[in-house]
Amino acid sequence: MAFGERITTFEDSEKESEYGYVRKICNCFAVYEETAGLMVNDPVLRTRKPLSVELGPGILGNIFDGIQRPLKTIAIKSGDVYIPRGVSVPALDKDQLWEFQPKKLGVGDAITGGDLYATVFENTLMEHHVALPPGSMGKISYIAPAGQYSLQDTVLELEFQGIKKQFTMLQTWPVRSPRPVASKLAADTPLLTGQRVLDALFPSVLGGTCAIPGAFGCGKTVISQALSKAEMPADSGYPAYLAARLASFYERAGKVKCLGSPDRSGSVTIVGAVSPPGGDFSDPVTSATLSIVQVFWGLDKKLAQRKHFPSVNWLISYSKYAKALESFYEKFDPDFIDIRTKAREVLQREDDLNEIVQLVGKDALAEADKITLETAKLLREDYLAQNAFTPYDKYCPFYKSVWMMRNIIHFNTLANQAVERAANADGQKITYSVIKHRLGDLFYRLVSQKFEDPAEGEDALVANSRNSQLPLGRMLLYPRYRQRRVFKQRKDPSPEISSGPVVAAELLEFDGDKRALDDLKMRHRAAAKKPMWIIVLLSMVCVVLIGAYVFPPRRYSKCYLFASSVCTPFKDWLPSMGRRERTDEEIISSVVIRDILSMSMPVSKTPKIALMFLTPGSLPFEKLWEKFLQGHEGRYSIYVHASREKPVHTSSLFAGRDIHSDAVVWGLISMVDAEKRLLANALEDVDNQFFVLLSDSCVPLHSFDYVYNYLMGTNISFIDCFKDPGPHGSGRYSVEMFPEIDERDFRKGAQWFAVTRRHALMILADSLYYKKFKLYCKPAEGRNCIADEHYLPTLFNMVDPGGISNWSVTHVDWSEGKWHPRSYSAADVTYDLLKNITAIDENFHVTSDEKKLVMQKPCLWNGSKRPCYLFARKFNPEALDNLLKLFTSYTSV
Repeated sequence: MAFGERITTFEDSEKESEYGYVRKICNCFAVYEETAGLMVNDPVLRTRKPLSVELGPGILGNIFDGIQRPLKTIAIKSGDVYIPRGVSVPALDKDQLWEFQPKKLGVGDAITGGDLYATVFENTLMEHHVALPPGSMGKISYIAPAGQYSLQDTVLELEFQGIKKQFTMLQTWPVRSPRPVASKLAADTPLLTGQRVLDALFPSVLGGTCAIPGAFGCGKTVISQALSKAEMPADSGYPAYLAARLASFYERAGKVKCLGSPDRSGSVTIVGAVSPPGGDFSDPVTSATLSIVQVFWGLDKKLAQRKHFPSVNWLISYSKYAKALESFYEKFDPDFIDIRTKAREVLQREDDLNEIVQLVGKDALAEADKITLETAKLLREDYLAQNAFTPYDKYCPFYKSVWMMRNIIHFNTLANQAVERAANADGQKITYSVIKHRLGDLFYRLVSQKFEDPAEGEDALVANSRNSQLPLGRMLLYPRYRQRRVFKQRKDPSPEISSGPVVAAELLEFDGDKRALDDLKMRHRAAAKKPMWIIVLLSMVCVVLIGAYVFPPRRYSKCYLFASSVCTPFKDWLPSMGRRERTDEEIISSVVIRDILSMSMPVSKTPKIALMFLTPGSLPFEKLWEKFLQGHEGRYSIYVHASREKPVHTSSLFAGRDIHSDAVVWGLISMVDAEKRLLANALEDVDNQFFVLLSDSCVPLHSFDYVYNYLMGTNISFIDCFKDPGPHGSGRYSVEMFPEIDERDFRKGAQWFAVTRRHALMILADSLYYKKFKLYCKPAEGRNCIADEHYLPTLFNMVDPGGISNWSVTHVDWSEGKWHPRSYSAADVTYDLLKNITAIDENFHVTSDEKKLVMQKPCLWNGSKRPCYLFARKFNPEALDNLLKLFTSYTSV
């Protein structure tokens, strides 16, 4: 059919009065341009092939849109900045001549798909290799000599099984068909971007997947200009297949061994820049993206407003490629992993200290904390921030990034050592202000590291960094002694050494003066010789006091020997042994929680159960819950927290029950914040006595009367809690939680709880332990800590372990051993399935270590063994009809 011929359809035989009636819908082709205004019988040009791209010389020096239309060529031919409808311009110029240089191949040589048989000079940045298309093979019967050829000229001819086939430098490939490769390779090489915050703290790999979510104005374009291959604006409409479509896009990333010869590898790294409305990371596009990618570079609007670029928030960003890159780092610099860990700890600690500084001021901090703040300032302002408009900082090689971080952390380590040593010595103490005053030049050198120009070469920059480390290595190790030049000025063969806190970079120049070193050693030995009689006397006193404490005197004569009062037990006046001094926050927290646990709760004449739904949007099982609650008005309350979109309610019982909701990101503390928000709203009603957290995929397993009596008939809360020594339990503990939270007290459990009013108040009152989880329990490399799985189990294990059941009344099936539990489709929902779940009377926990230890305990309700579960999840929305049909039968006791 020639272009422009009208396509004959069945409408040709219809009368004009019949126009407008839908006769059939055909979804047999896709149109890749504006279709507004198209009418029946308009001409259509069929390509009769899937959407494809042209691969060959010329592709690297051009600018294309999403379907490989050459924008520059279109602009020249159309004379307009807009793309006219129906324009047809080839992606690559077929007439341009290219300098073709064949490899050392001749007639009779055998080649196969993927083999490189020629090169083409396309630009000064890279050499274009010409490969035989995948699936082709044979012996060369003709190969063009070196010279200039166009994309239409035959440059290679192969013969295979008597059939000859000609090839040009042009290949056409369907975009939805992946290019075949020899094999997939492990990602073990970092993607070096030249941005210190990305390369050093949150690295990606060649062949990895990354996401850069951030509000407009956060600087995504600056990073994306060099890295990203796609930007996905988060609009208002989200299809149901959003997650699957995103996953199919990101799965194209990877590192592979290419087909053919010579042996070579290649990688595709996808960095997706997402623009969520208002910078809300909980929107569907961002949430779905973060569940797929392995690197999260979260951009911060506040950092951007302070002109801190790249505006990557180091407190929320993470990379899951740390393990994969360990071998690379070990070869590059064995100390780098430890240095990076320390840098992260300093930045995290600074965030914690800033809250204290706002309350009591910086002067009230310990000297070590002041050093931490100064080190964090160096990291933030002079390491993480870069100036893209300068030749020395627009791109930072990885070796420069490592040496800059090494010097800053080295300063932090030695400064803390100096303060600690001076604190244990006689004489004037070393403080942070002394260090800053005496080492002003050193601070300037640390700040000036970024001004080293990489154009000078790696050897020159490394040498400068080592020279910077020399005074760092000399400083503070002997803080009690004066510098060597004082000895020379005094002209004293036995230099006098002062105990003042002189700190300077020249302190270790003692190593060139043996007499000074010998004098130092003698003084250290003299200081170590303490009078023996003092030690003996103190030992005797300690023995007597300990003996009196263990064996308290029984007669008053012995009592008066140790105390003038009447035989008060020694444990009341001896200082506590082995106990640390609690902080103000710990004392306040213990007092508040103690009073809540001991106070009497208001008695309600009409006690109710608060059903709290935590959902991203609409609740698919509202009709089932309506059937469950029918006839029990006044005995329940409903609260809905929708984190993504305003729910559309299908039941009048849920209308008007939405509370103020904020964004929720899986794995972050925002999930706990949403739970607290639901509890706060439910506690406003004094009649609410039990509080049940439910999800959008939860369904009831029993009648309302059974559930009501089950909860109201006991005074314990149903919170899942167990000790897991594996990587998904204790492995997620952070030492930063100590001393308030010890690793021995760290617990794991399911998120879905049912708590008494007393415990609900306690959850809202807690700030001490909540803050620890907010700061140090996050999805990140090494410790993929999920706050909602650990916060409440750990809290109740520490403050009221006897007040909880240690299992959840919401059933979920983890038997598949995946990251997410089993979900139930409509076909899965049968009477037998539901009755089997309701009959379970023992709870199971499996540790995540190599032993996979199964812990099985009966579900005891007021001392008697009863069914464990009142609710179950995760049910797919299409299961609603089956659940409604079976409800009466499976909920009957």
